[in-house]
This record gives sequence, C-alpha cells and structure tokens, in this order.
Amino acid sequence: MIKQLLFTVSAVFILSGCGNEKAEGSFGKPPADLESSSISIDAAVSDTLLKDGDLVKLNGTISESCQHSGCWMIFKTTDGSNIYINTEDKFTIPKNSAGHKAYAYGKWVAADKTNKEKQEPSIVADGIIIK
Repeated sequence: MIKQLLFTVSAVFILSGCGNEKAEGSFGKPPADLESSSISIDAAVSDTLLKDGDLVKLNGTISESCQHSGCWMIFKTTDGSNIYINTEDKFTIPKNSAGHKAYAYGKWVAADKTNKEKQEPSIVADGIIIK
C-alpha cells in the first residue's frame, strides 16, 4: 500500500513538471562578460570587417527556435533578415524561447552569396544566455 502511494505521488510530481520548460538560463559555455560586451545583431550585420571564424558576442530577440531538439535559434534584424544561431548539438536551448532577449557567443559564418541556400550570416554557438 505504501509503495503504491509513493509511486502515485512520484508520478504526479514527474508529470506535473512536463511541458513547463523554463526558457531563461545559460546554455553551453558562454563567457562571463557576454551580456556586457555583446553587440546588437544589426551592428554585426553592418560590420564589414567581420569574417568567417571571427569570435562574436551578439544580442537580439529570438524570433524562432528549433521545435524538434532545441539545436538552433534565429535572430531577426530590423531590416527583416535572419541570423541563424546553430548549437551543432553541443547543447540545446528551450523550445519555447521565441520572443526572449538572448546573447550568443560563437564563430561568425559570413553569408555565402554563391550558395542560394545560405544567403544570410550565421553563428556556430559555443554559449547562449536567454533572459
């Protein structure tokens, strides 16, 4: 009887936590100064000195995130273009993070004008903070 009661109580606690994923937090390995030293996504896109492989610290609002496994998110610039933030499965972010302010740290991948599939810049992220 006691075992059955403990099982039932445990099941209720476990199931009550399902679907309540917290969107805020630190994911991957963001540097300690990420929030204070990041630049806006608009500033990054207009920076003609950025090249492939440069380490960047960006901030913006998440417009979309991976709904399958939480492996990517998108920042949208004021002109409507996207910056794709890819975690490359090193870590995951919450699926309900769209609309949240975020800070991303990682390697810049410039837009490839010769590849129609990849017209916009992206970041291979090492760390993300979501507020």
